[in-house]
Amino acid sequence: MVAIIAYNRPWIPRAAVRNEAPAAPHRDGVSASLRTGHLLVFRSGRGKRLADVELPADTVPGRARVARRGERLADVELPGLRKILEIARPGIIPGVPRVPNLRRVAGTPSSGAGRFLSAAPAQTALFARQRPRRPGPAAGERFSRGRASLHFGRAEDCYAEWPAPTCLISDGPYGVDGFPGDRRTPDSLAEWYEPHVRAWSARSTPATTLWFWNTEIGWANVHPVLAAHGWEYRCCNVWDKGLGHVAGNANTRTLRKFPVVTEVCAHYVKAARFTSGDGAVTMQEWLRREWRRTGLPWRAANEACGVANAATRKYLTGDHLWYYPPAEAFVKLAAYANAHGNPGGRPYFSVDGRRPLSGREWSALRAKFSCSVGVTNVWREPQVGGAERIQGSRNGMKYKFRSLHGSQKPLRFIDLIVRASTDPGDVVWEPFGGLCPGAVVSFRGGREYYAAETVPEFYAAAAERLVAA
Repeated sequence: MVAIIAYNRPWIPRAAVRNEAPAAPHRDGVSASLRTGHLLVFRSGRGKRLADVELPADTVPGRARVARRGERLADVELPGLRKILEIARPGIIPGVPRVPNLRRVAGTPSSGAGRFLSAAPAQTALFARQRPRRPGPAAGERFSRGRASLHFGRAEDCYAEWPAPTCLISDGPYGVDGFPGDRRTPDSLAEWYEPHVRAWSARSTPATTLWFWNTEIGWANVHPVLAAHGWEYRCCNVWDKGLGHVAGNANTRTLRKFPVVTEVCAHYVKAARFTSGDGAVTMQEWLRREWRRTGLPWRAANEACGVANAATRKYLTGDHLWYYPPAEAFVKLAAYANAHGNPGGRPYFSVDGRRPLSGREWSALRAKFSCSVGVTNVWREPQVGGAERIQGSRNGMKYKFRSLHGSQKPLRFIDLIVRASTDPGDVVWEPFGGLCPGAVVSFRGGREYYAAETVPEFYAAAAERLVAA
């Protein structure tokens, strides 16, 4: 089978033209519209590029020019072409049309899409086993499907225009010099991440959760930067890849350490800060200060909430046993304080000086989190393999992996953290997208997603992956 793979401007990686109810159905036809750009002809199953089909600006609808390395070889008629629907790997999506007889010699017509109108003498070499240079994306180009958007370029160029995130997934440099843009050592990671962390803090809200993937030493170097910019550490989750990750390749006598089979995903939240007379204070300090301003005794908080001692023991305590008061408890505290507290200090539990916070506003001052019973911070899963593993070749990589990405994250983990920290409709950021697993999870789960990636091979694979989601 031969499939036509389209390149349309703006650049779309490996776009497969699909059927779409042509006005006059015809066997072996294609229903899509071709604009200025390029087509690539692939033989499916082998994935080998056979030829380029150019679509210059003056292309007449339904016609294209077949060329190799700029040499015009033939004109091809593609009747019924109306609209390019979406992209996909060639030959794997039902409905991708078969383009017959493209290997025929000049002057031999074929039916439907793929009939040669004219051919140069060199047409017999059209499908020579050569690999022309594949066009790459231009900086700033985007690919979107649904509410998921991928940006080819630097994340720092996008932060200002992306909406505030509810969930932020960071899977950037590890300090192992393993891919273009990675740092040589983990010692330099703090300096590299600092401008990104600063931008995250500026665009995030108290409802934002950060999941920071790295090695243990890489994370240790970046943690002080995160803390300095207001990110509150919650937990360190460990990906245990198992003994299969070592596979007998760890010489402990030489390395002088236990074999490493883990990565970490550190959990942070953007803790709320409240303005007080002497600067910003934590939520715990602010609650205590507001109650103290009322002039009411501490025990009255229990009466306000209708509990024996939970309010003083949990919600207004000054030690490490403090608990966040649920929205219903906060509303009761605020109502009681404003009804019985010193009239001269009203309103209490207010951030604007005009009215107390509502239950909905109070809930928005804490990051979302939900966890199924039985899930812990140790995630046991082998290195990604099988159909989920993205294959491909890449340039500029230090390590020679047999797959496209050397540290592909299991979709199951990304789904776990997105579901734990967001609801449908919330915004997910993945600034260092890589293969953009968050795009797949967000698209399937109804989240709004934004990612950036600078490696062309990763960007192309991520776009294909989103189409197949």
